[in-house]
Amino acid sequence: MASELVETRTQDLTIVIPVYNEGAGFEDLWSELSTHLKCPFRALVVYDFDEDNTVPVVEAVIARGERRLSLVKNEIRRGVVGALVTGFRKVENGPLLVVMADLSDDLAQVGRMLELYREGYHVVVGSR
Repeated sequence: MASELVETRTQDLTIVIPVYNEGAGFEDLWSELSTHLKCPFRALVVYDFDEDNTVPVVEAVIARGERRLSLVKNEIRRGVVGALVTGFRKVENGPLLVVMADLSDDLAQVGRMLELYREGYHVVVGSR
């Protein structure tokens, strides 16, 4: 079940998180995002199928009052590419960041990446 998308200001960061059975680690990911990101953001968790074990974990976080988090069912095709395209289509404007649910991204770099975006760069890529 997809939840309603969170209202954001035009320049708030939107994070697209493609998932596939990431339930065991999602709370850690959410904690890291909430700790490291000092800017307003919303996160779209894009999943392929209703039985994905990430879905109930995200629903529990939302039920605790987290308004920055939304579930979005992949509308394109199963897999990470379809999930990314689905997530991208939900973002009307402003900066967008893809974060993998396995905590492999260096979230400490996001602040600097946003600075570059606000200076006028259209694409800022943090390479692994």
